[in-house]
Amino acid sequence: MRDVHNMLIFVKTNVMEKSDLVKAYTNFLLLEGKRPLNVYKFCQDIKIEEADFYVFFGSFEAIEKHVFQHLFDETQKVLKKNKEFKKYSSKEKLLSFYYTYIENLTANRSLVTFLLSDKNPIKSFSNIYPIKKDFKDFVNSLYLNAKEPPIEKLKEFQEKSLTEIVWNQFLGIIKFWLKDESPSFEKTDAFIEKSTAAGFEVLNLTQIESVIDFGKFLFKDTFKMN
Repeated sequence: MRDVHNMLIFVKTNVMEKSDLVKAYTNFLLLEGKRPLNVYKFCQDIKIEEADFYVFFGSFEAIEKHVFQHLFDETQKVLKKNKEFKKYSSKEKLLSFYYTYIENLTANRSLVTFLLSDKNPIKSFSNIYPIKKDFKDFVNSLYLNAKEPPIEKLKEFQEKSLTEIVWNQFLGIIKFWLKDESPSFEKTDAFIEKSTAAGFEVLNLTQIESVIDFGKFLFKDTFKMN
């Protein structure tokens, strides 16, 4: 049997940080390919008291949710450091967020794939849902405005807030990225660009070319990937 103790980055007994605990847990997931038996056993493996674990997290699930919150926060930091970001249009800001967040996911793809691997799609994405409020706050800061839909079929968009629509688009991008096997995930980049362009065309109702173009792309590449 492999010695788990030799496979983990041990947490320092006297100076334990929250990030140390997250690192130890995520290393366990990646090296063992499964979640620890329980908190007590995990704490024994990394040589800390069980009470020390609960100083930072109430469960393993809480750590997993923290991972996606951390990636969201890091994405926001990167965007704020960009002096040109404030000058961007709403569409450019949203695109920048999507590209940066996906880059952060890509840098941790093995871990993210494991955390989102549950066969139940609702359960698998439960780790991402805690960032929903922060994401909606970000979208609200973009001041997106939709015109009154003159077409009967578009009235359904009024039933959901714009932030909810964009949130669902965000989840769709992540789902596409999870299945993407193209070099450098170039198909995901194309998906982000086309879905965002289509979304803004629907909101502004100025022209429908981008919507049609995205529809063709989605039909072509999604069915190839399934």
